[in-house]
Amino acid sequence: LGLCQETLGELFVPAAEHLEQNGFAVMMTLTGMEAPAPQLPLINTTLEIATEADERAGYDSIRVNSAGYHVEIAPPGTLPMEQSGWWAPPNTFLTVMREGGQPLSSAAVLNLNGLPYVALVATHPDAQRRGLATIAMADVLRRAQASGLSERAYLHATAAGRPVYERMGFVPTAEYTLFVKI
Repeated sequence: LGLCQETLGELFVPAAEHLEQNGFAVMMTLTGMEAPAPQLPLINTTLEIATEADERAGYDSIRVNSAGYHVEIAPPGTLPMEQSGWWAPPNTFLTVMREGGQPLSSAAVLNLNGLPYVALVATHPDAQRRGLATIAMADVLRRAQASGLSERAYLHATAAGRPVYERMGFVPTAEYTLFVKI
């Protein structure tokens, strides 16, 4: 369950208190962001770039996200997006960066009525601070735009990811607090 501070205004605090009194706890905060035309750096890498056409890409993306966020998203192999064929342009795009066959970073774009929504951006802890998320995002956004999606892109950022997105031209639009039933 999520609450948007900008939408609720002065009702945000009482709404959050109500949720907490009824067995919900804050899970995380996210910043909604948009970029009219993200700055997409040139891709210069010796790493393997796998796309949604690779039957392992969905599985690898979920594993990278689990490692990057230090949480098991679901038992391995159980999510539809891990299965071959789930990712299919022009509705879904996926990029996974690999080294020696091991997935290091991923980024996805979901087509929301012609607007690209960036999701599943993560980098394995052992590969962070190498610019891999930026490379994965640049690749997946270029391919989504080439398919006809808008240059304007949207996403929700964690505190750790926000600086990456700001360097690419994304600006904050709203703050969200996510709650989970405990």
